[in-house]
Amino acid sequence: MKYIGNNKSKELHLEYCPWAQLMNEEHIRLFDSLDDAIAAGYDPCGHCQPFTWEGEEARGAAKFTASFNVHYHGAPADWDTQIHRGETIELNAEIKPVSGSQSSLEGKTVKFAIVYHAGSEYPLGTVITGTDGRASLTHTFPENISTCTVHLVAHFDSDVEPDKIERYAAMYDMVSEADFHPKQPTDDNTDITFRLDSPMNGEVKIYRRFFLIFWLHKRTISWSFKEKGPAHVIWNGRNAEGKKTWGIFKAVIEADTWPLSGFDKVELRRIKRKR
Repeated sequence: MKYIGNNKSKELHLEYCPWAQLMNEEHIRLFDSLDDAIAAGYDPCGHCQPFTWEGEEARGAAKFTASFNVHYHGAPADWDTQIHRGETIELNAEIKPVSGSQSSLEGKTVKFAIVYHAGSEYPLGTVITGTDGRASLTHTFPENISTCTVHLVAHFDSDVEPDKIERYAAMYDMVSEADFHPKQPTDDNTDITFRLDSPMNGEVKIYRRFFLIFWLHKRTISWSFKEKGPAHVIWNGRNAEGKKTWGIFKAVIEADTWPLSGFDKVELRRIKRKR
C-alpha cells in the first residue's frame, strides 16, 4: 500500500482517494509506511482515513463537533427540495469545540463532494475554516445533469466528530408537462409538446402497438433546443422509410442527459392515426 502526501497541505491520502487524484504533481510525496508519514508531520485525510489500520483508528478523541447544511434560494434544502439546473446551492459547514476544549476553530479542512445516482463521489472543493469555525462553498448544477436525488457530502478532519455528514435534495424533472395533439385519430401531423428544465438535445422515439401488448419501433426524431421552457416536435405520421402509418402509437421523449443518457424520459400513449 502506497500513501500519497500533499507537501503543501501536509495531508495524507490512500492511493484510491478521489482527493489524491486531483492533486497537482508538484505537491505529491509518496510514503511506503504510515510511520514515515507521521514522522514527516502529515495529517490524515478525513475522507479515506489512512490512519485506519486493520480496523483500528489511530486518532485520538474528537476535539470538535461538526454540522453541515445545504441552502437553496436562501432556504434550507432537504428531500422535498426541487433544484433547477443552472442554479446555485450553498453548502455550509461549521465546527465547534467539544466541552472543555480550547482548540482553535481556524484552519480545519472541510471537503465537499457530490454523488450522482448512487455512483462515485465527485469532489466539489476543499475549504479551510475561518476563525468562526465556518466553511462555505457554492455549487451550480450542470444544465445537462439527469434527474436524480442529489447526495451531498462534507468530510471533516480526523479530530472532528462526525467526520462525514450527508445531506439530500433532488433535481427538477428535465422533461415535464408532456402532451400531444390532436387527440382524435388523424392522418395529419401529430404535435408532441413538453417542457425542458434547461437547454437540451434528445430524441422522440415512435412505437406502433402490435398484438395489444407489444410495441414496434418505427421512427426516431432527433431534437435540439437552445433555451429551456416549452418545446415541441412534429411527427408527420411516417415511419423511418418515409411510409405513412396507421394504428395506435406511443411517443417516448428522451433527453441526452449526464451521467445517464436517456434516463430522463416520458411516454405518451394512445396516439391514434387513421388510414
